[in-house]
Amino acid sequence: MTKRSHTAQYPDAQPELPPTPGVIGLFEENCTVCMLCARECPDWCIYIDSHKETVPPAAPGGREHSRNVLDRFAIDFALCMYCGICIEVCPSTRCSGRPSSSTRRPTSTS
Repeated sequence: MTKRSHTAQYPDAQPELPPTPGVIGLFEENCTVCMLCARECPDWCIYIDSHKETVPPAAPGGREHSRNVLDRFAIDFALCMYCGICIEVCPSTRCSGRPSSSTRRPTSTS
């Protein structure tokens, strides 16, 4: 109470801000549609739609296989708290985080 308050003047002194959360993105061509990111998200802000396709056998007399194909991957950034859990649980870093550009508001991926 005996000291005077000190206010930093904005244009002259830049405030120290926490690091920006960045942008969460997906490399769609590498996604196996394992749904780990959507299951582990505490905010339930990741939406994934997929379908199964039949893959013909590689060799004659082999069996057909089915695989998941990604139709839609969307993150609702209004709900996202940028915890990074989706990036940590994604196998082989198909889901990635990168620093955002000069803006602090992320762009959505769909």
